[in-house]
Amino acid sequence: MKKQMNPCFRVDCQRGVYFVSRIDDFKILGLCYFAPESEEGILALRDNETCVLTPWWEVDYMHCRPTWKEKFYPVPAKDCVSVIEALDHSILKWEGLGLLEEYGSDFNLAGTCALCMVTTNCKMCPIFDFNSRGCIDEYADFINYDDVEPMQKLLKQTKEHYCAISVR
Repeated sequence: MKKQMNPCFRVDCQRGVYFVSRIDDFKILGLCYFAPESEEGILALRDNETCVLTPWWEVDYMHCRPTWKEKFYPVPAKDCVSVIEALDHSILKWEGLGLLEEYGSDFNLAGTCALCMVTTNCKMCPIFDFNSRGCIDEYADFINYDDVEPMQKLLKQTKEHYCAISVR
């Protein structure tokens, strides 16, 4: 007996096979825009490629889980508009960076810091306000030793500090 999981769709394309929990999630992948679904479940891709959509009740549940990016980086950093949003985005991303191997993924960090996008320079960042030095040491720990914990800890402490001073 298969363990019941969240419903998902299997999408078979020439580019590969994707599993999405909602049909709208496939739009997030940036691969397609939808023509009206046919009875066969055919989807139209941007470059005239077609995909076959298998509904959740016919999908092998063992292979149905969100990708790393769907779970830990669901929106681009540039879409964050407030410091709190940026902190939450960063915390989620750094939680996921420790699980890249488990998901069989890789991730390029360039341009993905929501705090950098929201504040535009290090001295305006809430991390700098919290510790007067920014995140360079924690970032170096990740780059040099694959250690995400210092950055995760710093982001959580910064959020607590920021929320405490914002309430005043």
